[in-house]
Amino acid sequence: MHAGLAGRFGLIVAVLLALAGQVGGQVVLQTQDLRLEIGADGLVKSLTAGGSGLEYAWTAAPMPVASIYREGQMTVGSQEAYREFEVPQYRGGQCVPASAASLAGDRLTIRFAGANVAATYQVTTAPHYLAFKLLSLAADSIIDRIDLLQLRLRRLPFLGPWIDVAYDDQFGICLCAGNIRTNAGMSPQAEYVEMRALATRDVALEGATAVLFGCPNPKQRFLDAMEVVERDFGMPAGARNRRAPVQDSSYLWCYPTPDNVDQYITLAKRAGFRMILFSYTSVTQGAGHFLFNQQFPNGIDDLKKVTDRIRSAGLAVGIHIHYSKADRTDSYVTPVPDERLHKVRTFLLSAAVDAKADMLTVYENPAGCTRDKDRRILQIGQELIAYRDYTTEPPYQFTGCERGHLKTTATSHSAGEPVGLLDVDDWVKFIRFDQATDIQDEAARRLAEIINATGPYDMLYFDGAEDVHDPFWYHVANAQWRVYRLLRPAPPVCEAAMSGHFSWHIMSRGCAYDVVN
Repeated sequence: MHAGLAGRFGLIVAVLLALAGQVGGQVVLQTQDLRLEIGADGLVKSLTAGGSGLEYAWTAAPMPVASIYREGQMTVGSQEAYREFEVPQYRGGQCVPASAASLAGDRLTIRFAGANVAATYQVTTAPHYLAFKLLSLAADSIIDRIDLLQLRLRRLPFLGPWIDVAYDDQFGICLCAGNIRTNAGMSPQAEYVEMRALATRDVALEGATAVLFGCPNPKQRFLDAMEVVERDFGMPAGARNRRAPVQDSSYLWCYPTPDNVDQYITLAKRAGFRMILFSYTSVTQGAGHFLFNQQFPNGIDDLKKVTDRIRSAGLAVGIHIHYSKADRTDSYVTPVPDERLHKVRTFLLSAAVDAKADMLTVYENPAGCTRDKDRRILQIGQELIAYRDYTTEPPYQFTGCERGHLKTTATSHSAGEPVGLLDVDDWVKFIRFDQATDIQDEAARRLAEIINATGPYDMLYFDGAEDVHDPFWYHVANAQWRVYRLLRPAPPVCEAAMSGHFSWHIMSRGCAYDVVN
């Protein structure tokens, strides 16, 4: 950096640090574009635009800067809510709002009345954003969730719930996550909108980071501002990718092979398409291990001939994938099922069974287990068992059992062995992965091997993005990230059947949902 420029930048930072601090009992944090004031009582007193000084906080009813939740549960299976990028609901527990706030250097301490809880943040004051990283949460009870930073703004005409931004023609305010372990979202009301960045115990509390920034002239400059945040926090380049010219390219979805690729190229050019997109289903035997099919006898070499031919014709190349589950014919499932397939529920055998028994007796009540055709599959060790029904009164039993299902081997099992109800996809040809294991990373490495060797690709479509388990907000984005981070280079255009908050930085196109509410 030029010495004069470095000096001016250092002066700016010094001024900002001087502006940040405890002022008359209030916590004041300020960037070039935004000024945040938190009362000693933990309420957000003011949030103003840096240049105009215009107030954006809903001062008629100030909001606590943070809240904690304990002894309850997150709403489970709320996929419809996440399609609108809403903050997950919390039921059956206690919400305790912030009651005090104090700042010492770069350490912000928030206390919560009557809960004997103190949250300590590291605050980063940069020229264009504020960052709040949770360092510790001292509590005398288990904390399930913390809303790290929450704001109540007056209702603005434009809302971007996915990345959690509210704006008018002059100014915008964004409250987003600084890492994938942090969630963010908004709850619009008639007169105001509430924005939150939050963390949950089932993912991580300490280390969660909220990023707040203001943006003058947001319709033109928001991507500039977000590009700085993405760079500083090591996130995917979603802002930069959104400006790539290839974003405007239409595509022909087809099934090219070494024998017919020239026909598809001709068709695409005649129709005015600028990209050819194909699915892994036209190239491989199925999701999971992604072994090449008979039309690609030389595997990666044959696929590279196809993609090179498309690119040499002046067209972009895209690929569609399923990535969070395995085809039921894949070796993750048969003849020896992988223990890392996700189980919706787990039971224990209460009595031993031999290899021919058509009834399994368990300690726990199976009530609520699926009765859907082709989804009634249990796993015990290396055997899969299809059941016809179950009882909900003692003795609890799965009945009408087909042993050695899906070409696995029927065998005897001892009392006390775990019985897992497989997470069979709504599209019953797939079995979903347990995202808490490394099976997702294995599948991602195989996909990356194929994509990196036959690229570069201009587009990647993440299909089946909703086919993950709780915590849903986290696994939707994290399963995508576990694939995307291995790609060299990463495709600038990405779409998905569903996206979480962090997915904004990966998915350059939105609204590509399989289900429209």
